[in-house]
Amino acid sequence: MKVYLSGFVVLFFVVAFSSCQKEIDDSLPNNVTNDSTVLWKYVVIDTTLSAGLDTLEVHYFEYDNQKRLTRLIDSLREDTSSSPAYTSSLVTDFFYNGNETLPYKSMGLQKDGTDRRWDTTYFSFQNGLVSLDSARIQISNVTGITWGIITRSFTVSGTTITMTEKFYSYTNPIPSCVSNSTVLQTYSNGNIISANGTTTGCVTGSGNVQMNYDNKPNPFYSTIPVHYPTTGFSFVEGNNNQKNNMTEENSTAFHTQRSYSYRSNGLPSVVRVNDLNFPSYSYKGIYYYKN
Repeated sequence: MKVYLSGFVVLFFVVAFSSCQKEIDDSLPNNVTNDSTVLWKYVVIDTTLSAGLDTLEVHYFEYDNQKRLTRLIDSLREDTSSSPAYTSSLVTDFFYNGNETLPYKSMGLQKDGTDRRWDTTYFSFQNGLVSLDSARIQISNVTGITWGIITRSFTVSGTTITMTEKFYSYTNPIPSCVSNSTVLQTYSNGNIISANGTTTGCVTGSGNVQMNYDNKPNPFYSTIPVHYPTTGFSFVEGNNNQKNNMTEENSTAFHTQRSYSYRSNGLPSVVRVNDLNFPSYSYKGIYYYKN
């Protein structure tokens, strides 16, 4: 499972793990057929960079015979200024009980330079959303340091979501850090369109974000089975795992706009992203499907 920021900053958190590859021409056929619906790869390209340095992220999705996500492979190009570039990667495996569609556990291995980090996360769900994200264990093979355990509990009361986050070491059953977040959200067509909240405790902060969407299905929503009750928890950069595809995201820190090209079945084939606050920020995401 990917590393998340703590406290209310999760509202603005985006995780990206990607790799160095050549520019991909999205005008070429990249799918088995135009009615294929199973996402198997997603590639992110920095449109401001030259070929050979422009591919920032590659995500691969693997499934079992019930088309449940069993493995997510991510790679990240950390430095686009040189070739070959410094890269990191993360492999996350999902585990299910019997024929259940929601995983009870994920296990991840992150390679960051010479460092290796392992984590195990256990999930509890309520109404299809994570209510408890617990016992995340991270170990560095370079330093030999055990990072400890993080637990997050979520409570949904109408449009108000509260989250309690606790950090533990292995040597002390008393949490070394406790923070509490309260987020007031509004919804439209099943999507979160705004979130305003504050965090108190060992982590403090406040913020707000507004989002707009198209009316097309978001392939990440059906692919990734772990859905959190608030925005900010993402397994793929730029995706907040809502029912439809986000077209705009606006906060005090950024203001991104996304435009999509669609296949005949309504699924996106390409997304182009720009940040109005940072005109030089521009990337393109390409979706690959199979039957």
